Amino acid sequence: MTNSDSSFLYRAIRASSWVDKITDLIQPNAYDLRGDERGFSTDLRPEKTLNLSMCYGILKVSKQDVLSLDFELDNDYETHFNIIGIPNPDEEPEKYQKMINKLIEKTEIYAKWTKSEFNKIKNQELDWKDFII
Repeated sequence: MTNSDSSFLYRAIRASSWVDKITDLIQPNAYDLRGDERGFSTDLRPEKTLNLSMCYGILKVSKQDVLSLDFELDNDYETHFNIIGIPNPDEEPEKYQKMINKLIEKTEIYAKWTKSEFNKIKNQELDWKDFII
């Protein structure tokens, strides 16, 4: 495994709105279920986020913290894990939001860049590791 510690999970910051531009606080939509998703996509290798068409950085959370919050981990392939065991937000909105808020409290920003910096990272003009916080 390169550039990672197997006790941590890394999640791409897929939208700039996931992190407040002024406070740098992670926003609840960083852990929104979209469409038919059943979990939150993460990986043991932070560099896997670079495979996306757009990414604004990387979030980091320990496996231990995820499991201590009563979520489950589904290792669906290689180094990829889905955080599952999430209450249905339509059926249990309060429980869903409470669990998401606790997960956000345990999550930190691992690396952060702008859209133009990401394009340069993709073109290998910049090294993503220079953006680790």
